[in-house]
Amino acid sequence: MRREDVEGFLGKGWERLEQLDAEHWRTQAERHGEEFLLAAADQLRLQMKAQWPDWPTEEERAEDLAHHIRLTAALARVHLHDR
Repeated sequence: MRREDVEGFLGKGWERLEQLDAEHWRTQAERHGEEFLLAAADQLRLQMKAQWPDWPTEEERAEDLAHHIRLTAALARVHLHDR
């Protein structure tokens, strides 16, 4: 692997790719509904489990739970301020 190849890869327009990805999934949600998105997410989960059977680790699960707790609290604060 050459340095200029790595630099070229890192210099690509990743922000645009992220925008296109978000647009794609928004379009899929509009066309097919939330059930489609849940099914797609579940397929990704199954793929991860097939490649890494011990995924997620207990540490990753704890981090995910902590994230969800923070998100729930933030959403509750927004809801309270809306009133």
